[in-house]
Amino acid sequence: MVRALAGGFVRHACADPDELVKVAGTVRAVEQSWQLDSLGGSGMGSAKMHHKLRIDPDAVRLARVGEAWILANGHALHVLVRPPDIDPDQQRAAHDLIVAATAQASSVLAEPATPEPEPPAAQGTPRPAPQRKPVPKPAPEPTGDDDPWWGEQ
Repeated sequence: MVRALAGGFVRHACADPDELVKVAGTVRAVEQSWQLDSLGGSGMGSAKMHHKLRIDPDAVRLARVGEAWILANGHALHVLVRPPDIDPDQQRAAHDLIVAATAQASSVLAEPATPEPEPPAAQGTPRPAPQRKPVPKPAPEPTGDDDPWWGEQ
């Protein structure tokens, strides 16, 4: 499937990047060695060319938040994505909206299936208003300790 991606893709941190970094290909690199004796360097050594992965899988495993690699057409680019500068009031408002939406979604998903709808009321008979659930209280303000996008890294 990975080989079928024609335009390229972005790879963020992951626990098992081996297959994905192979898509970026290899580069030729020099591997050097030196021989030592009891006095230190003996003056002997060797150098050989070999192929190494263009992207180090361990670097992908250890990537920080916002770190990514863009792979396209046999090229790889290591990038750091900076979180947007957002006003603290907007951050709190967005956080409260996310908490409220999550709470509402979990309460809706936890409800049993709705019963069959009642037949429509006769003409001129008022229908009762639907019952609404109260909106949950907003969560406490983020402290920056539990979410990497709040505050500095």
